[in-house]
Amino acid sequence: MPPPSSSDLPLVDLSKNTRIPVLLELTDALTRAQSPQQVLEAIIVAMRKAYGPRCYMSLSTAGLDNGQFRITRWMEVDGTDRVRAGDPWSGSGDTPVHYGGVLSRLIATPEPKLVQGLNVKSDPVVGENFAKFGSLMAVPVMVEGQLSNWTVILHEEPHGLGVADLEQLILRGNLIGSTMNNVLIANRLREATDWIRHEVDHIAQIQRSLLPQSTPAIPGTAVASKYETFDRAGGDYYDLLPLTISADGEHQERRGPWGLMIADASGHGPAAAVVVAMLHAILHAREAAVMEPAQCLDFLNERLFARRVGSEFVTAFFAVYDPSSRKLTYANAGHNPPMLRLRGGDGRIQRLDAVGGIPLGVMDKVGSDQATLQLEPGQSLVLFTDGITEALDPSGRQFGEESLSAVIAANRGGPDLLCESISNAVKRHRAGARARDDQTVVALEVREE
Repeated sequence: MPPPSSSDLPLVDLSKNTRIPVLLELTDALTRAQSPQQVLEAIIVAMRKAYGPRCYMSLSTAGLDNGQFRITRWMEVDGTDRVRAGDPWSGSGDTPVHYGGVLSRLIATPEPKLVQGLNVKSDPVVGENFAKFGSLMAVPVMVEGQLSNWTVILHEEPHGLGVADLEQLILRGNLIGSTMNNVLIANRLREATDWIRHEVDHIAQIQRSLLPQSTPAIPGTAVASKYETFDRAGGDYYDLLPLTISADGEHQERRGPWGLMIADASGHGPAAAVVVAMLHAILHAREAAVMEPAQCLDFLNERLFARRVGSEFVTAFFAVYDPSSRKLTYANAGHNPPMLRLRGGDGRIQRLDAVGGIPLGVMDKVGSDQATLQLEPGQSLVLFTDGITEALDPSGRQFGEESLSAVIAANRGGPDLLCESISNAVKRHRAGARARDDQTVVALEVREE
């Protein structure tokens, strides 16, 4: 279909009109303005170009008594700036406060003013500077519902300014006020957004500090992890911690049991991150006697349920691995069952789904039993959150457990390579689509000592 054309319309020739390009420039400048000064400057420049040179004044009455004012802008007919405050709309800084004379009388009441046959030979504020002007108009400018500024324009002829000029100035004053409102609101929103981003970034830093800061040396294993939040702060959490601690904080037995945990708080962002912080605090404050997986989940659930906020809950998988026997005992609170790649070249995968219960924080009991299996050298255990399997491609198709199993089965490297391969496979699946959930993988490979 050919593009539409206006060549057959009886268009008026506007090429000789000099005001339209100026007004279009003004419109563009106002859409780009990010400060009160830029708004005011754009309007002054445009009005002088479009309607010729006039004396322009801006008065601020913000926070002042009736009749008091600050001159925040005073531009002479020839364009010379007699007064140009740093921020014409704040009424602050070193700009002096005035009272008296013709300007105080103009702003004493909030109505627009038109003066013809002006005769001011001397004034207590402006001195003899008004002596050459014969007409004047003043219009109040409302900003955020408050009369805080006045626009004053002077002309040398006694009837150089008329009612039509006053009507136009009222409209321009409304334009200034409306644009100012928008700019001020936009600036406040920008400041609020920057503050929120800073706080969320701080929350994210705290959250990351709760994760293992280095790969723990679990005897007879190699461990790696991959942790990515889809937003600044997230709700995924994992931990690897020794369960036998001495009084001085050291692991009593090098070959003692280790706790392996992965969890996913419902929702996203700061709220989920706060729940994760609670989970971390409770886990690390448990009594030394709380060591069994089901016991640990019940311990976490009891305290989360007592402090639950709204409908927040946490899925969690907790296992205890004993390096001396290579036995893994686990319990599950509504989390994705981990996958175990068995020994051999056939890439067989076993899901750790023999037991399970409901997520933490939903009811007073998790209801998960425990299951134990014997691990062997050459096997790899993969813990993950649903951000992996539920990652969507542009058509809305999930990555799925089958694809994850295929990546795990095909891996011939260590846990570092395995975590990286899973992350890359998920990214390829998304094909540029934005992640919609946090993604965490923890891989543990059992090795010969």
